[in-house]
This record gives sequence, C-alpha cells and structure tokens, in this order.
Amino acid sequence: MKKASALIPAAGSGERLGKGINKAFVSVAGKPILAHTLSVFESCEAVEEIIIITGERDIEAAGELVGRFGFAKVRKIIAGGAQRQDSVRNGLMKANCEIIAIHDAARPMITHEIIERSIEKAEEMGACIAAVKVIDTIKSASDDEVTGTVDRANLYSVQTPQTFRADLIRRAYDRAYAEGYYATDDAALVERIGEKVAIVQGSYDNIKITTPSDLETAATKLSTSNASGGFLLRSAAFSIFRTGLGYDVHRLVENRKLFLGGVEIEHEKGLLGHSDADVALHAIADALLGAAALGDIGKHFPDTDPTY
Repeated sequence: MKKASALIPAAGSGERLGKGINKAFVSVAGKPILAHTLSVFESCEAVEEIIIITGERDIEAAGELVGRFGFAKVRKIIAGGAQRQDSVRNGLMKANCEIIAIHDAARPMITHEIIERSIEKAEEMGACIAAVKVIDTIKSASDDEVTGTVDRANLYSVQTPQTFRADLIRRAYDRAYAEGYYATDDAALVERIGEKVAIVQGSYDNIKITTPSDLETAATKLSTSNASGGFLLRSAAFSIFRTGLGYDVHRLVENRKLFLGGVEIEHEKGLLGHSDADVALHAIADALLGAAALGDIGKHFPDTDPTY
C-alpha cells in the first residue's frame, strides 16, 4: 500500500457552535478538535505527510498547536480560500504523494482502519469515499408536507476521508475550477468527469462536529474512548507517557556561590550564569518543558530579558 498525503481543511467558522472561534480550535475532551484529528493521522503508518489548510488569521495558531503536540508529519500549514473547495485546491498543489486523503478537521473520531481502507481502495480504484448506510427513514417534502418516502436501500451518508489518486483528483479540480463549478464534496467533482468512486465502510462514530449537540456527543465518546482505550490507543499524541530530555552546562568561576538542586554548596568556586546557574534545576526544567512540547528554559527566561 502506497503512503498518502493527508489534507486537513480546518477553516470552518464554527458559527453554529456559537463559540466565536474557528471550530477546529474549540476544545473537546481536553484538546482542540484539530489536535484530536491530527493525532490519528500522525500515528497512522499509511500517512506520509499532513497539510493543514486554514484561514489566514489562524495559521499562527495552527503552528503553535502543531508544536505543542509534536505533530512531526505536518509538513505545511497553508491559507485556504473563499470556500472549502478553494481551500482543498490550494492543498492539492502542495501535496507530494501519489495518493491524497482529504479529511475534515471537524471529524476527530476517525480511525486508522478507515484511513487505511480508504488509501488501499483509492490505490486500486482511483477514488473512494468513506460512508455508512442511511438507517433513518427519509422523507421528501414540500412546504412542510410529506410528498413521499425515499427508498433508503441504496442511500449512504458520506463522510471523510475521501481519498484519490493525485492525478485524478487534480484533474477533477482543474476542470471544476475552469468551469466555475462548486460541489458539496470532493467525490462529486470526480463523478462529474465520468470517473467511478468506490465506497469503503465508514463509522457511525465518525461524525462531523457542527452543532453544540455534536460537540457534546464527541466529548462523551472521546472521553469514554480515552478511558477504555478506544481512540486513545490508536493515537500516539494521546499516549499517557511523555518523555523529556534536559541538560545544562555552566563553567565554574571565582566569586560565585555554588547552587545545585536549590542547595547552596560550600565551594571555592560557583557556576557562572545570568541567574543562579543551578544546572540541576535547569536540566529538570528543560526536561519538563520538553515533555510538554513547550520549548526550553531559555525560551521562557531569556538572558536578554533584564527581569531574569
């Protein structure tokens, strides 16, 4: 199975959530929605690179999130366009792999299994979507009156990822762009140029967070899965173990007190530094900051700041 580029559109306004910020950065079960989503793709062996596509004003926030959680596969964070389709097109121009998986940032309960099934099927067929059978009865209506019952036997609720061979999805997008055509999902553009789109089994848990009710559902499921080992164990960034490495070096000089581990030690020389130069405590601080993906002690207490 070829490895894929994952495009993560994350420019949703979150207006229906009522939070006043891009919904990708809304916290659920202790992490931003985007962090939950990226965690799964980061730890999926079938994914080679991740490209985040977000609003111009959120690029810095996305970069900080990537650094904080240590998402090494995120190679690019780029600005989106006026609509989702414009944003994805920008991402397609930057992707390097032969297979491209497009996944909504607001679907944090995606799994490795669905991603891998999608990539494998796209490699075989050229295009595929994750979807689940419609289980509710569907009615057609006009002016708030039922006009009929739709046969649901062949109806699917479509999700992401939607995964494609790179040349195919770029061709479909180029045609749509040239003709000014906009669709509600990526697969529709491939259908429009006469190519077949396969279906792989999605999950009823793989909801798109759009409303406050969705947020509550996701919080419950993610918290439960964290406790039971569901989504938690599929995602490296959710690991309960974190490791940090810290070290510090100062030279011994005359006319300085020597402190190690906060204890003053009787000695003819002390460690030179703009602070107490306590190498033991500084190394511990560096290790803790590193484990939390927050940089090092010099970032927070620079020797250029007279306060320290």
